[in-house]
Amino acid sequence: GKDDQPVNTTCPLYKKQPKNCTEEEYKTFYRETFHDYNEPLFWIHLNMEYPFNLKGILYFPQAKKQVELERGQVKLYCNQVYIADNIKEVIPEFLMLLNGVIDCPEIPLNVSRSFLQNDRQVQKIAKHITKKVADKLLELYKNDKEKYENCWKDLATFVKFGCIKDDEFYQKVKDVIVFKNLSGQFLPITQCLGEEISEEDAKAGKEPKSVYYVSDENKQAQYIKMFKEAGLDALVCDTYIDPHFISYIEYKNPKRVRFLRIDADVAGALKEESGEDKETEEIFKSALEGINVSIKSEKLKNSAVPAIVNVSEFMRRMSEMNQFYQIGNAPTDMTLIVNTANPAVVALKAASEEERITAARHIYYLALMDYRGLTPEESDAFHEITAKLLEKYLQK
Repeated sequence: GKDDQPVNTTCPLYKKQPKNCTEEEYKTFYRETFHDYNEPLFWIHLNMEYPFNLKGILYFPQAKKQVELERGQVKLYCNQVYIADNIKEVIPEFLMLLNGVIDCPEIPLNVSRSFLQNDRQVQKIAKHITKKVADKLLELYKNDKEKYENCWKDLATFVKFGCIKDDEFYQKVKDVIVFKNLSGQFLPITQCLGEEISEEDAKAGKEPKSVYYVSDENKQAQYIKMFKEAGLDALVCDTYIDPHFISYIEYKNPKRVRFLRIDADVAGALKEESGEDKETEEIFKSALEGINVSIKSEKLKNSAVPAIVNVSEFMRRMSEMNQFYQIGNAPTDMTLIVNTANPAVVALKAASEEERITAARHIYYLALMDYRGLTPEESDAFHEITAKLLEKYLQK
């Protein structure tokens, strides 16, 4: 009767044929094995006889707070005897972000790590598992794009990390790596690349296609507004792996794309015909004397914004990398682009010396707030100037 049934499952789920497993069984097995009460996004049931024997289930977990790469747990068995978790010789490093169980009778139980590293069979297993994961992503994208896009925020870090770590994986999945644009649509990154530039074109000064991106939609709201009004688009690159990933995409496609953050080339993207004005530049230079910022004047398509801060992509990335590796802060070469289409900027020419200084500084701090926020000292100066302007305005 019931009482003499063995306690442990004689046939664990991963040993069954996929067609005999129900969705509920997969979810229950996941909960009981990994003690994760968030449902997995989806899973892959590995079931191979040839060229080697391999059974297993890999689950794609929901991402926790995506601050760091969350380590998953991939348990390795040999004929249902547990060997160890996360053996990176059998499972590529990036797949350890998943949760899973793999049973491979051909891996001897008491092997050393160095044996695994050099064993051809084991390397084939790792390659095979990677291929299966790539196939699953492609299949989901093709057959259920909506589900794929809904899962993307949980998958993105895993997929991007996988590409950086494993070139073959990148080649397989590159067409299903998506980024949201400013209107919330998902665009495959391969659709954002330009045509490859020939050697002759490059010599003649032709540049790869510029793709703009946003790293923080709140902080860069003013820039986004200007971009949208000018009918321009940008990608949202706001996960912590994105700076590394876009560098990787540039490295893979050097003649097809360069990424610029939305505030790196605003003038280039948003300016009208030349609107340089040396007099305006001089007013700002003398008003901002002693502040480490270059001044440039341009006529922007949007006349409402008096000035914007621009930092070259290269310098900003250098500075961010230095912060990341804690090498101290590289100076960022900030340029204040003064908008000669703005009525307040135009009115500065007729103002008194004192008014010019106060107003030009006010404009500078406003632009700085849109770029990166103010330091305590800058905030004090800004409040002082604002009070002064209000007083002047109300006394008239």
